[in-house]
Amino acid sequence: VHGVLNAVSWGILMPIGIIIARYMRMFPSADPAWFYLHVTCQASAYILGVAGWGTGMKLGSESPGVQQTVHRNIGITLFCLGTLQ
Repeated sequence: VHGVLNAVSWGILMPIGIIIARYMRMFPSADPAWFYLHVTCQASAYILGVAGWGTGMKLGSESPGVQQTVHRNIGITLFCLGTLQ
């Protein structure tokens, strides 16, 4: 679940939002629509990313004896950077 949520969020929805902002704003006929599509896509991706991050934190804390320090630290760092962005 953690991997699927984050793959859809950061791997699919975020790039789609970037592509919308990059290429749709060039068309005057899509003037306000591209921005709202971009914001909706990015906000949805962030919400899914929060759910994926929270799921990962929960699964990690419920796995005694399993060491995931590097993966966990990278995930926390990237989540913080994504939040600041």
